[in-house]
Amino acid sequence: MYERRIKMRSLILIIVGLILAIPSGSVNAEEMVAKSKARHHVELEDLKNQMQKLQDQINMLENQNQEVNQKLYDAMSGEKAGWTEKFEAGYKKGLYFKSNDGNWKMKFRMRGQFKLQVDDPDSGLTETEFRVQRLRFKWNGNAFRPWFLYTIQLGARDSVTLRDMYFDFAYNKSIAPRVGQYKVPFGRDELTSSSTLQFVDRSILNDEFGAGRDRGASLNGVLGQYLAYGAGVFNGAGRNGRQENSNVMWAGRAQFMWSNGGNLKYSGGSFVSGGDYKIMPNFSKVPGGVFTAGIGFYGLTINRDQAPGKSPDNDVFDRLDELGTNDADTYTWTADLNYRHPVFNVQGGYYGRWISPNDTTGDTAYDQGFNVQAGVFVMPKTVEVAGRWSYIDYDDGANINLGEGDPRDTVWEITGGINYYITHDHRWKIQADYSYQQEEDVTGNDESDNQLRVQLQAYF
Repeated sequence: MYERRIKMRSLILIIVGLILAIPSGSVNAEEMVAKSKARHHVELEDLKNQMQKLQDQINMLENQNQEVNQKLYDAMSGEKAGWTEKFEAGYKKGLYFKSNDGNWKMKFRMRGQFKLQVDDPDSGLTETEFRVQRLRFKWNGNAFRPWFLYTIQLGARDSVTLRDMYFDFAYNKSIAPRVGQYKVPFGRDELTSSSTLQFVDRSILNDEFGAGRDRGASLNGVLGQYLAYGAGVFNGAGRNGRQENSNVMWAGRAQFMWSNGGNLKYSGGSFVSGGDYKIMPNFSKVPGGVFTAGIGFYGLTINRDQAPGKSPDNDVFDRLDELGTNDADTYTWTADLNYRHPVFNVQGGYYGRWISPNDTTGDTAYDQGFNVQAGVFVMPKTVEVAGRWSYIDYDDGANINLGEGDPRDTVWEITGGINYYITHDHRWKIQADYSYQQEEDVTGNDESDNQLRVQLQAYF
């Protein structure tokens, strides 16, 4: 009995002990959970802070990238804006590209002429022919400085050939050097561009007396508002010709001008006068008209034994054959007058040439020629009718050569034409003319030729 009580009491004590132990263990567990939660919270906050720092770094890099892209865009936009502000391109009677500071400029133009020609000579069959009369490609402008001018022109028909390539040092407009290949400063016929002719082609005087293009150097200038000049030394071998001896050609021209309010400026064209005094037969913009007078001269010794192919761009060889000489001093001069009014125009010219043989006992021959032409606008700036008379008188008193054929005595030509100026200037036009030409030799025999020409010109 006593033992049972002892066991019971022990059991009660054990139960009481367990009961007393339970609250203490529960408190420790809660503390452990709380501590764990606190530790995890700290770790989570640290992770959040690290993520926030990383996000801040990402945002900073994105901002820096945007700033770099913006600066690059601004730089590219600035360069583009700067380029367009420095240069200009467009079309104004030709495609052009130029810098706004005036130091660089290039203009490109192209011209084509398509012609129908009918020849009816006395001594042959009638010939009818379509042809590309001219095809020109031209570049001109200035480089490095506004006063360093250049011109390049190519011609293409049967082949591509160089027609012009020259440089003007026009720092001082009153005395400007020019070097290269270009039209010799001499006669008005040749110095009038083939794009601005009043008829389909030049007169017969230009083929006989003209100087054409050559290679050399000259001084050119405009003096005040009344005078333009050009004078220089050239090979005397013609366009693209080779210099085969030491004989050179001296040439020059002076042109006097007057009008009521006309504008004279230095031009980089075939002759230095420009503005209202540009060499052309018609289309005056000055109400009172423009008057010009010119004189020219060139001299050359031709020795066909030393340089068989050397001569100016004219028919002087034919005349040397008629005179029976291969070595001669030649001197040619010209004088011309021109008046252009908005409604009508008239011009006349004279050519004279001395040929002094050095290898024969013959006398010096003096050949001469003249022409006069005029035009009237029946529709202002649109339709013009024109006429021309040309005459060449060969010196038949000189010691001529009658060995082969009969030398020429006189040649004359009369031409009538009508022009339709599509663009109210010479750029786009249709021209038609009819010419009657007669040639007479020293024996009195004559031969005539009838010629009809129709031509379309397009000048871009």
